[in-house]
Amino acid sequence: RAETAEAAEAVYRAAEETRRAVFDRYLADRSVWGCFRSTAKTILTTAAGIPYPIVSVAAAGADILSAVTATRQAKAQRWAGFVLHARQVMEQG
Repeated sequence: RAETAEAAEAVYRAAEETRRAVFDRYLADRSVWGCFRSTAKTILTTAAGIPYPIVSVAAAGADILSAVTATRQAKAQRWAGFVLHARQVMEQG
């Protein structure tokens, strides 16, 4: 019975570590720096598309809107990340 509890705890810890790693990667991909990089790429693409101004401006607007939306969604989920981290710290004592 103790072995089963030990195995269950090991599986639970592995699942939690994996979930935290995936969640951290998700938030890092949608950080303010990621938004900045995406916006800079969009501006450079727009400048390169001067021969076709309407197309490049529309693409730039769509890219910037997409980056800002993703950043806002990540900010809304940062609270969940904080709670997970706080729980981990409390469990470690």
